[in-house]
Amino acid sequence: MDIVDGDYFHSTEALRTYEGQRVFEEMLKYFSDNREPSFITCNVNLGPDDDLEQARRRCMKNLVEKYTPEVPSLRGLIFEARHERKDNNRGRSFLKYLRKEGLLSDEVGAAWVSPQDERLLWAPDAMCMAYRRTRTHSDMTAHYFEKYLSDIARVYEF
Repeated sequence: MDIVDGDYFHSTEALRTYEGQRVFEEMLKYFSDNREPSFITCNVNLGPDDDLEQARRRCMKNLVEKYTPEVPSLRGLIFEARHERKDNNRGRSFLKYLRKEGLLSDEVGAAWVSPQDERLLWAPDAMCMAYRRTRTHSDMTAHYFEKYLSDIARVYEF
């Protein structure tokens, strides 16, 4: 909150202005300097007609398959609450599928929360945007991931 000087942050909005880019970079530098967060994400290349919800599910399934065996003490997952209740319900339904398939233990809890209530959600937002910029931009923001996150983040390509 000190870095953003408030209680609201969104990467897309931040990167639209010079001051926002400064704040965005300062946040990434904080992650790099403190070495606390450990980020995991996946990258799925999408075509113009690809279903985004299916891609989201594919990412979630692949992350659960790859990551949960590495963390046997995993007790919970936090998901960013989406704007539409139906979208959150799709996520809950998919979580039930993962449990039914034996990919996720019933003991692992899950919660959907707003980034305004759980500010740690700013971290994956910034990390994913920094990685995305390596693929979509050629300005200075295209180098943020390599400069600040490459040694504390894991990106799975699917």
